[in-house]
Amino acid sequence: MIKHRPTTVQYTNTLTIKNPCASDFSSTNVKIGPPGLGVTTSGDKVRGYRQLIKAGSNASSDYSRIEKDIDVQTGNITFIGKCYKNGYVDVTRDYSGYYMGLPSIPGLKAVDSATNSAIMSFISDVKAGYNSISGGVFLGELRQTLDMIRNPAKGLRVGMQHWLQAVQKRSTRYCTARNRTTWRSSCIKRMNADLADLWLEYSFGWSPLISDTKAGAEALARLINGEIRYTTARGSGSDEQGSVTTAKAYLPGMPGSVFLETQSVTRQLARVHIYGAVRAKAQGPTMENAMGLFGFKIEEFVPTVWNLLPYSFLSDYFLNVGDILEATFFDRSSIAWASKSTIQDSSTRTTGFLVCPASSGWNGGGSPGLAVAKNKVFSRERSAGNLVPTLEISLPGSAQQWTNIGALVASGLDLQKRMSSPPR
Repeated sequence: MIKHRPTTVQYTNTLTIKNPCASDFSSTNVKIGPPGLGVTTSGDKVRGYRQLIKAGSNASSDYSRIEKDIDVQTGNITFIGKCYKNGYVDVTRDYSGYYMGLPSIPGLKAVDSATNSAIMSFISDVKAGYNSISGGVFLGELRQTLDMIRNPAKGLRVGMQHWLQAVQKRSTRYCTARNRTTWRSSCIKRMNADLADLWLEYSFGWSPLISDTKAGAEALARLINGEIRYTTARGSGSDEQGSVTTAKAYLPGMPGSVFLETQSVTRQLARVHIYGAVRAKAQGPTMENAMGLFGFKIEEFVPTVWNLLPYSFLSDYFLNVGDILEATFFDRSSIAWASKSTIQDSSTRTTGFLVCPASSGWNGGGSPGLAVAKNKVFSRERSAGNLVPTLEISLPGSAQQWTNIGALVASGLDLQKRMSSPPR
């Protein structure tokens, strides 16, 4: 479903002139901004999202929101000049409103770099989350589960011993030497009634213990046979750039030597968030787990080989090859689902100041106002895709990296000089 809510930019410019040498003058001009502004949304709701979240399933949906707007704040500028009427008198010109050009809606920052950072951040969090629910947490759950069986079973065993002792004690009263000679059916009935009462007395105390032991056994079966456990994982990345442009704006009715120096500052920001669920289940002592105990993982083998290659770290200064290899050989089987949200937020802020040379014969001051053009897009994708970064070319961003490059170059030149020098 697509919805659009338009917005309109409107402001008023007013010029008021007080001139003793001529008639006073006032004019008002209503300005209306460009069309196409407003908020556009698209997307559908997810039914039963609470149940999906409870089950560790994906409760996200595709959604987008596009917002384009221009915010104008008016200002006031006052000029004072001279005219001659039986002597020099003041002439004032008052400009109220916004007299600079409206900033254009800025373009959006590309999300490639932010997406790459978010993917690697998400993969790192997935690994940490998987280790947490597959390692120490599992051992803790196992110990608690065994306690669920051990404690009530111990109580049940002790209760059974007490019951047997009580049965033996009560039966002894009917099995004395005196009773043996007078053993009758009435004695047997009384003994059976006593033992039945004793059974009921103890069995009501055993029932909770039996129930608890059974629940613990069922929990252990789920744990060992692979009951799936979930935890959340998140990753974020951002990329930002800015630019500054300057221009001139002129006030109506003023000489060309009087103008406004305008400055437009554009800021473009891209943010990407990837979030999802990690699942794990208990596994037996397989060869794969045994290798994991020794720190060897198949998905890390190729990235490790890349890192061992000479000067591979230098390539990673300019290309994100290492990240691509790590993401390509990353084991995705533990990811239950992953969604992605993208925010592109661009704005251009235009301000100005008055330039009034002395040669113009005017002086004055004030504010010409300001305007901010905004372009913001939020989009959510139900699926985060293949979670492999795109190839990215960039310059090293730290002084230490440039120092390392310089040292390698110097070392290479020194080695080349030694090899080219004739032996002594």
